[in-house]
Parts: sequence; C-alpha cells; structure tokens
Amino acid sequence: MKAVALVAVGALALTGCSSTKDKAAKFVDQGSDAFEAEGLSVADVDKNVQVRDSTVVRDANGTAAVVVLRNRGTRTLTGVPIALDVRDAKGASIWKNDTAGLAPSLIAVPVLAPGDATVWINDQVLPVAGTAKRVVARVGKAKPATGAVPKITVGAAELEGDPVDGVAARGELINASQVDQRDLVVYGVARKGGRVVAAGRGLIPRVKPGAKAPYAIFFIGDPRGATLDVTAPPTTLENPR
Repeated sequence: MKAVALVAVGALALTGCSSTKDKAAKFVDQGSDAFEAEGLSVADVDKNVQVRDSTVVRDANGTAAVVVLRNRGTRTLTGVPIALDVRDAKGASIWKNDTAGLAPSLIAVPVLAPGDATVWINDQVLPVAGTAKRVVARVGKAKPATGAVPKITVGAAELEGDPVDGVAARGELINASQVDQRDLVVYGVARKGGRVVAAGRGLIPRVKPGAKAPYAIFFIGDPRGATLDVTAPPTTLENPR
C-alpha cells in the first residue's frame, strides 16, 4: 500500500466520477459461491486470508468499517467474501452486511494478490441501535484468478475542503491495462501514529484501457494532518467476449 502525504489544494474537475455520498453501483462480480440472492453468507473461513486489522470510524456523516487483509496463499483470489459483524461497547451485535441486495463492493474484496496486504472499506454501516465500537470480520473462500490481473496506477491524493460534504481527497488514476474497468472503487484510509482516523470510498463508473480518470474520496472521520493510503483494485479482470 502506498502512503502519501496530504496537502490542501484547489478543486479538481470530476468528470465521470461519483463520491461515497452516492449509492454504490454494482461492479462486475468476479464470482464467489458466498454471493447469494438472500444475502452474504460465510460458512467456511479461508485460512489463507489473514485479517490483520479491523476497526470502525465514526463522525456526523456515519460509520465506516475498515479491514486490512493479507493473502498468505500462493494464488491471486477474486471476489473474496467478507462478512462484517459490528458490535457496541458491550459486545452486542448492532449491524451486519448480510442484507440481500447489497452491491458486491460492500460484501467482497475484488482482488487479493498473494503476499499483499489490502485495505477494504464499507462506509455504509448503519447500526440499528447503540454506537459502533469494533468490528469482527470473517473472510470466506474465493475463486482464484485464471489470468493476469489488470493494473491500476493510483496517483497521489491531495486534500481540499468541500463546503457541503466536508474534507475530500482528490487525485488521478490510470487504467494501465487493456481491460475496460467498470464501477471502479477507490479506497482511502487515513492514519495517525498507526491508528485509523478516517476512511472513505470513491466510485468511478468507467475507466477505459490506458485512460486516466479523476477520483474523489469523501471521508468518515477527519483525515487532516494524517497519512493517507489510496488503492483501487481492479473490478473487471477481462473484457467481455
């Protein structure tokens, strides 16, 4: 994961890019047996995928769950199902991402390469009661990739104040592959002293092969003065035939 320093800048045009304030659109599902019409179900945990860290961040805009996963296996995994159980200070479950009809980006990690530590964020946590204090993550078994994984190059992010939605991180990415990327999700997590202080996501409807696209991430929590990791794993592994 690439860490970049945050600085304040002016506005950047965002043609074709929607923020985490928009409803997440479905990206291309790479296929997992855990994705069923009635909602996410993780019965068997994948022992090759380690949950290295999990936390929640909150502010007036909502609650986000942040999970760091590491693939200890030898194969790239796709559509990795991740079940969340958000709990209050007493350990009572107050929200799960098992509701039917959720977008795949809210119940799965699109790609997880061997040896990689990947940040995944669900910024649409809606506790039914109480205050979220921690999150328990269970990672289910996923299908291995059958070919090369498209490369997305993410440029450095810069902060700016948005008069409506608060602080945003904006930058540019490149689809450095020959695969047309649809509904590409950009993840941003801000840390101070190793502690997660803010997290958010951005959505880009389409990035053509070899093309550049601006991204915007609106945060839950305050990223100012923190170090930001921005990642954009590919959501489409091959062009339709």
